Amino acid sequence: QRYLATNPEKPNIGLARVMVQAYSGLAQSATGDNAAEDSKTAWGGAAGAAELIAADKPNPDGYIALVQFATLAGQTSKADLAGKKAIELAPKNEKKSVKQKVASAKAAAASQAGGGGAGGAAGTAP
Repeated sequence: QRYLATNPEKPNIGLARVMVQAYSGLAQSATGDNAAEDSKTAWGGAAGAAELIAADKPNPDGYIALVQFATLAGQTSKADLAGKKAIELAPKNEKKSVKQKVASAKAAAASQAGGGGAGGAAGTAP
């Protein structure tokens, strides 16, 4: 957060990838009275980092990862926009498949967030 506050001209994407993993780990290991809120906050950090990654080299997979993290963070508008961008970037012959992947990413993340489980989003960073 402090690094981004310096408004770098071109954010370090390698660092963003590390932060996706770090925030994912924090979200999955959240415990205690504030576990749900702490987890949601950490997923929001992962979504922010995934957004930097997706914007750096736009492709459907990067935006699908953003859909998942944003959904986990409860950022439905961001997830919806990322899903639309993933479909938009897909080659014509893959749009249907990408649309299904977006729906699956939303459903899996919503299920994980709703169930309080800590399942497999950590390995989804592009």
